[in-house]
Amino acid sequence: MSDRVDLLDDLERAAGDDVVRLPGSLADWWITSFRDLYVAANGGRWWWRTLRVPAARIHYGDEDGLARVLETVREWGVLVLLVTDEAQTPTGAFLGFAPELVEMARNVRNFEFVVMTTDCERWVFDTHDNAFFVFDGTGRRVDI
Repeated sequence: MSDRVDLLDDLERAAGDDVVRLPGSLADWWITSFRDLYVAANGGRWWWRTLRVPAARIHYGDEDGLARVLETVREWGVLVLLVTDEAQTPTGAFLGFAPELVEMARNVRNFEFVVMTTDCERWVFDTHDNAFFVFDGTGRRVDI
């Protein structure tokens, strides 16, 4: 747990003025909403392995994964970033626009996260496997 608290503090320090760390109860609400909608019961440490919906898997290999995430979500408006980081019960969430959230993530150690729209209908789940998953529940084609 201490590593996650340190990560959240590092993220908060790396956040610009346009990114807000959500208070515990609000962060928990977003995490629970995502889990209840998209993660199978007992999702374990790696939620992305137990997704309940078909999501496109994008393997970025040695490319800049955060640049690919930004390219995918740039036009999605205000986003919520959930800090999952291989935790059975993720802790922490931030609110902001894609460029600022990605820049924040770029300035700390690598970690797993979900960045999603505030209606929970579109999201990207970045993993430690040099890949991310994209889901667009609106029915539009996801172009990568």
